[in-house]
Amino acid sequence: MSVSAVHGGLQEPVNRIVPTLDDGASELATKIAVLDVDRTTMYRIADGTLSPLTGPMNKDVYDLVLSGKHIVVGDRKFAWTIPIVLPVTASEAASLAVGSKAALLSEQGVVFGTLDVGSVFDWDKASFIQAVYGTSREDHPGALLWLGDER
Repeated sequence: MSVSAVHGGLQEPVNRIVPTLDDGASELATKIAVLDVDRTTMYRIADGTLSPLTGPMNKDVYDLVLSGKHIVVGDRKFAWTIPIVLPVTASEAASLAVGSKAALLSEQGVVFGTLDVGSVFDWDKASFIQAVYGTSREDHPGALLWLGDER
């Protein structure tokens, strides 16, 4: 039986699962409340399903995916058509600093991980929807998903 190659040219999938969180994770001053839909994405990054990603995309990669429909690993391009992001509220964004670490809280208020902040940026939902779904229609199911989220 053959196994498909890992996307992004990696030898093996990314594995960011840790058996236990660092005791200091819940003590981090900066916390991000993560909706269940986004928590699933964070788990998919951690378990390697979204390899070669090791976290949400920074602004440069986000823009590249929207404009070029790919990511770059080393000097090679790999198809990628929907940016992987972690939406936050305006107050959460104001508390985040590039290079800092934030605790990720489930909807129940339990710390389930940490995030090394690589980028904080505003996003234009209309441009995102046009680039990802090829339409400006706000009744598109994908558009409804994003437009229904206040973050």
